Amino acid sequence: MSPRFPASTRIWARRRRDHGRHEVAAVAGDQAAEVAGFLRAHLPFDALAPADVERVASAAELEHHPAGSLIFGQGDEPLHHLRVVRSGTVEIVADGRVLDVLTEGEIFGHASMLSGLPTGFEARAIGPTDDAEGA
Repeated sequence: MSPRFPASTRIWARRRRDHGRHEVAAVAGDQAAEVAGFLRAHLPFDALAPADVERVASAAELEHHPAGSLIFGQGDEPLHHLRVVRSGTVEIVADGRVLDVLTEGEIFGHASMLSGLPTGFEARAIGPTDDAEGA
């Protein structure tokens, strides 16, 4: 059974890894159905066939980021998966300037994923945040 994280920013992820910056848990069983339901309620997943959303949900991982923690840095290696804010708030910062503040259901990291280029900004949890990284 996957650990339950306290209320914070949650992100789903596809590959299990430990950056030492945050907790990661694989999505499994009933939790995959919960993730699929959440994704179906948000763009762009609401336009996908249910089977496609379920496949994405089953490949996801949930990440917990404490307040102020770095999710990824500006100029980091290209990302291989996009991220979806499950709860909490993510600040997008480039060259020290806040560009955007993301909340539940918003995606980020897709520009680096699609282009294969290093990240053009940093993503930081403003408060405790849970997100998902997925395909």
